[in-house]
Amino acid sequence: MARFKRDALDVPDASHIIVLIGINDIQYGSLLPKRARTFDEMAVGYTQLVQAAQAQGVRIQWGTLLPFGGPADDSTEAESQRQALNTWLCANSVKADAVIDFDQALRDPAQPTRLLPLYDSGDRLNPSDEGYAALANTVDLASLR
Repeated sequence: MARFKRDALDVPDASHIIVLIGINDIQYGSLLPKRARTFDEMAVGYTQLVQAAQAQGVRIQWGTLLPFGGPADDSTEAESQRQALNTWLCANSVKADAVIDFDQALRDPAQPTRLLPLYDSGDRLNPSDEGYAALANTVDLASLR
């Protein structure tokens, strides 16, 4: 919440926020179990961010979590949590002003738990320049007016 306030809500004249956050919280489960977050904890956090933005009159759009699978870090549990969160987000259970399906835009149709190779920066987690362009092209610009 502290970073969200500083990085988004305290920006002068901000009227819209697009949020894409949470994949690191899921991945910590296998690397740093004490820092891992459950579905319920993440849902509460997402809801708090939306409520804080809307209380300040800022429109907030939520982006679905990107795939991050690869040969070295495939985790059925982590992928199940990502899928559950994306389903929850797409149903707009978080009550955002809109939801953007970044997952669909960047995933590899042949291997949906992974980024499309063109959109992968090489670490199977962060988008390449082409991936960030695809994210930007997924945003409905009319929703930012």
